[in-house]
Amino acid sequence: MKATEAESRLKAPAENVEIHTGFWGCGAFGGDRSLMTLLQLLAARLAGIDRLVFYTGAQSEVIAFEDGRSILRCLLEKLGPEPPLSNVVKDIVDHNFSWGISDGN
Repeated sequence: MKATEAESRLKAPAENVEIHTGFWGCGAFGGDRSLMTLLQLLAARLAGIDRLVFYTGAQSEVIAFEDGRSILRCLLEKLGPEPPLSNVVKDIVDHNFSWGISDGN
């Protein structure tokens, strides 16, 4: 995301940087949707992205998005506004997210 942010600012310095994303890797590879949300929101924050548009697909998947966002919010409240990245990664690992099963995509 940082590369996208840097390239976008070179081409249009006055514009906000907006990235559209979703649950990449959560279908064919069985990734955890809450974890994917958390990681993409964290990456966008670290990269200085102005707006992240996250597509969940089915309405039922909004729960996984909200869960990931909530976990990140709680983690940052617990660790403070600018915690060392190693502490953030440790806390994420401590959540023991599970790897799922491919949905056949």
